[in-house]
Amino acid sequence: MNKDSYSISSFQLFFFVVKAQLGVGVITLPASVYLYSKQGAWISVLLSGAICVTLVLMYFVLFKRFDGMNVLEICNLVLGKWMAKFCAVGYLIYYLYASFLVDYSFTATMRRWILLKTPHWIILFLMMLFGIYYGKEKLQNITRFCQLTFWIVILLFFFSFGAYKNVDWDYLFPVQDVKVMGILQGAKASALSFLGFDSILIIFPMVNATLKTKVKTTIVSILFVTFVFLYMTVLCTVYFSPKELEKIIEPTLFLLKTVTLFGIIERLDLIFLSIWVFMIVATYVIYLHLANSVIDHLQKEKERKINLNFLLNFIIYLLAVFVPEIKETADLLFEILSYVSALFVVVIPLFILLFSLISKKKRNGANQT
Repeated sequence: MNKDSYSISSFQLFFFVVKAQLGVGVITLPASVYLYSKQGAWISVLLSGAICVTLVLMYFVLFKRFDGMNVLEICNLVLGKWMAKFCAVGYLIYYLYASFLVDYSFTATMRRWILLKTPHWIILFLMMLFGIYYGKEKLQNITRFCQLTFWIVILLFFFSFGAYKNVDWDYLFPVQDVKVMGILQGAKASALSFLGFDSILIIFPMVNATLKTKVKTTIVSILFVTFVFLYMTVLCTVYFSPKELEKIIEPTLFLLKTVTLFGIIERLDLIFLSIWVFMIVATYVIYLHLANSVIDHLQKEKERKINLNFLLNFIIYLLAVFVPEIKETADLLFEILSYVSALFVVVIPLFILLFSLISKKKRNGANQT
């Protein structure tokens, strides 16, 4: 199959990576980081963004040695067939787990703010329908959907800007009182919201551009997301008192709830969340697409490939239906994600890179001279 027939441009890559990162995290990030970093929460956000950029540069070195290949194909070349299949199954589970958490956390948020009396299985069922329809689409079509929904981000700035009339900048100080360990713990908490940039490990070969252009575009995407997170973190920090910020779960929505647009439009939180649904759907579909891409890779040698998109969505639906919507469970699920993501976003790519350098392997499979 000709890759050019379903590849995307570097311009489209920007929207894809931004949408992979911007999901439920923008709603909860300021509070989750503040719990650890206090008035230095903005530093933790910047640190997380810097770490993501560093990881992309590491991916650049890896892809430079194996140009035109994704991480699964590189595993096959460097580690061998069976270890590569083991890694592929691991990435499949990781993407499914990420899809499940997007579904689970979004449903919980909707039930707390808008659909208070709607059974959660109905919301999850609607998300499953979106996943069934879009999850198996070509990368081009998913990217177009990302481009269409990207502009919803502007509403976040438009709706929240009025809150700056009632802020107290003293809440950002004194920064020197923040402990280094608190900053690092806050960076760990915010790192979960930055997940999604690692999708380039799968889709990079499908981007019709030079490797340097693809890396630059990815870094610009991360910088944009960092700016969005930094904006909301600073705004929530100076808008809410420290005691308030420690108690609320979704500070972004609470902030929008208090803002009045043009002096007549209230409850911007409900308006925003109703529109933000499409951003969440895009993130959910992206992870489903990555999971389907892994399955296609595992079935590469088969003449007749099986479409498992419906099964994947149904599995996610069942998990989300039966997992209880309580804070303790949610905290545990995201704690698990922090370790799983570290393995597949950092450890495995770094191990493959180091192993290829030691064994002197690169794309042609021959040893370097």
